Amino acid sequence: MAELEKAGAKTFIPPLQTWTMEEWGKLSKREKQTAINKLTLDHFDKIDAADVVFLYNPGGYAGVSVSLELGYAHAKSKPIYALENDPEYARNSLFKEYTSTPNDLIKYLT
Repeated sequence: MAELEKAGAKTFIPPLQTWTMEEWGKLSKREKQTAINKLTLDHFDKIDAADVVFLYNPGGYAGVSVSLELGYAHAKSKPIYALENDPEYARNSLFKEYTSTPNDLIKYLT
């Protein structure tokens, strides 16, 4: 992402999981739901602040949460770029272009 920032883009990268599996296992169902809810709403805030959305999906993988976030970005009329083709047709239909490097993304945006 350094290349994007060097080109003047502000990047938002989701925070990595901060719990170990053991710690996560000790959380109550309510605590887990609260954590996931906060993370989802944080991602929506970042999508709102973005001009474009780039999905880093090595191997074409995207989970259920990503589907929700892509739908939100599409509803907000954000152009969506992805690293790789997605085998799921509905998600795949939302991508404007595929880009294998940050520099390729910069080319699309300029």
